[in-house]
Amino acid sequence: QITATLGTPEQTGRLDMLGIDEIREKMAQYINSLDIGNDVSYSRLIAPLAADKGFDVLTFTIKNKYTGTTLSNSNFPIGRREYASITLADISLGV
Repeated sequence: QITATLGTPEQTGRLDMLGIDEIREKMAQYINSLDIGNDVSYSRLIAPLAADKGFDVLTFTIKNKYTGTTLSNSNFPIGRREYASITLADISLGV
């Protein structure tokens, strides 16, 4: 599961979340394209969020919903014989 809290950017003073669905899709596509044993890269995962100037990212966490392991602002390690997968329902981006 991915959870991010978004806030109003100081530069514009306006919160614009029109591109959120596309960002969620890009995040899911990235994770679901990883090969077995490949870690989830924090920088690649957050890139679509960072590129959107309509909001600031205040918090960002990745949680393994099976083990309960949660990481913030870090790569998410995947075991040698495991693979990462996610659905859009497991990506929560909001205020």
